[in-house]
Amino acid sequence: MKLDIIGDIHGHCDTLERLLTKLGYSAQSGDWKHADRKALFLGDYIDRGPNVRETLQLVRGMVESGHAFALMGNHELNAVAYHSRDAAGNPLREHSVKNTGRHRATLDAFFGREAEWADWVEWLKGLSIFLDLPGLRAVHACWCERSIGLVRGASLRDREFLLAATQLGTDECRALDTLLKGPEYSVAHLGLRIRGRDGIVREDLRVRWWGRDSESFTLSEITMPPGSQVSDDRITSADLDEAPNLAFGGAPVFFGHYKLPHDQPVGPLAEGICCLDYGVGHGGALVAYRWDGEQALDLSKFVAEPE
Repeated sequence: MKLDIIGDIHGHCDTLERLLTKLGYSAQSGDWKHADRKALFLGDYIDRGPNVRETLQLVRGMVESGHAFALMGNHELNAVAYHSRDAAGNPLREHSVKNTGRHRATLDAFFGREAEWADWVEWLKGLSIFLDLPGLRAVHACWCERSIGLVRGASLRDREFLLAATQLGTDECRALDTLLKGPEYSVAHLGLRIRGRDGIVREDLRVRWWGRDSESFTLSEITMPPGSQVSDDRITSADLDEAPNLAFGGAPVFFGHYKLPHDQPVGPLAEGICCLDYGVGHGGALVAYRWDGEQALDLSKFVAEPE
């Protein structure tokens, strides 16, 4: 199978169309397709950007016509929870100022189209949580065998699973948080607060989930995205026991989520470890990798829009 693997879109449909054109796809009767390739979207289709509705229509059209695979991102999970309620009528994701603000672009895109949006929520529930193909693995944020084992075969369309997956402290919730948001390490006990590239201040640090073979690390050495100058405080490998630590080798893993710095060249983060989120809409680009079955990733197969 020949796949064009595409990172987080966040409502930037015009950029996606230009990238697909670069990759040799064309719109035929409103459906984007390629003669002998398929697209694989890594999640986060909604929020932030100006064309959320059009992005969903394009991605869904390609999936339903057999020209693409689409994974769930943390923004899709959050949207499903925001618009679903428990038995008492309470939303599964709080309608706080922060949560509503992060979801604002999608709410605006479907203002006056509430019935249509309800159908989209049902479609989002059915998105795949991960993809494990011969020679390739794909997930939105983190490949963790333990978490995958917990959610394999599960769907948010199953109300029992949806309720468990959105209830803090359950195994299902921890598994989805790991796969779709990535592992984190609390730095509150160090008296640190981390300001991310998005300007949000956090007490939890996103950490690397592969190739940790030392006994101790500085926070800057293990933070995601790599290259962030966080702190020289050291922690031990035991402090990260809860975080997955994927060994090198095996099928390459493709993921998005981390909004890599757009002032650095595109390429794998490590052997077989490939993030394709370069912050489109934040001065970055929408990035794809053209995969033809190889295990060793090839720098010439990365394609970005804009360059």
